[in-house]
Amino acid sequence: GPRPRLCYGRRGGTAWLEVLEAAAAAAWLFRKGCRDVVQTAMSAYRRVAVDEQRRGAQSSDDESTNSHAGAGPRRTRAERATDKLHALAWILAAYLTSSATHFFTTLWSDERIIRPLFYTAISMFAMNTLLLLYLTTYLPWRFPVDDTFTTPANTPKFWNVYCPRVIPTMTAMGVIGSLLLVRACFPVWSFLTPLILGVIALGFFFGLHFVPSC
Repeated sequence: GPRPRLCYGRRGGTAWLEVLEAAAAAAWLFRKGCRDVVQTAMSAYRRVAVDEQRRGAQSSDDESTNSHAGAGPRRTRAERATDKLHALAWILAAYLTSSATHFFTTLWSDERIIRPLFYTAISMFAMNTLLLLYLTTYLPWRFPVDDTFTTPANTPKFWNVYCPRVIPTMTAMGVIGSLLLVRACFPVWSFLTPLILGVIALGFFFGLHFVPSC
């Protein structure tokens, strides 16, 4: 026979309609709430992204300004003159020390110098000089400042990324070479050897103040 149909009364049908309308209203509110939440999140994300871009652009401008204007405040003429006089004093002290001790003549001709240690120390200093030329001359020529390489290649920031082991190697060789040189010259000047070598080394380093490229 025919399939029986479920019949609802007026009150039953009205109740079901109210339930369906309430469910539809709840679904619409839920969808609207989700859309509002997504729009709010996207707006906040865009605002944060724009702020980050502005801060990045501002920091880039600041770095560019600092690179052109110098990292620190400009030194006065009196400060530069004081530095030059200080360097000149050390150069004069080194000259007087080397003259009084016949430094270079003693190094090359005195039989009391321990030659194996002396030559090893000189070799380490020569390697340090080559590495210094590599950092300050070759790298700037190999990686000039352009759109690809914005960091100057003759700065510690570039060295720490491109060749991070060069500076520790130079430091180790400098310390070991200095100790070997002191030991090699100790039979000549005894306990004055560190003082003599230190004064002459400082005079050499302070002499770089008068080299324009340094």
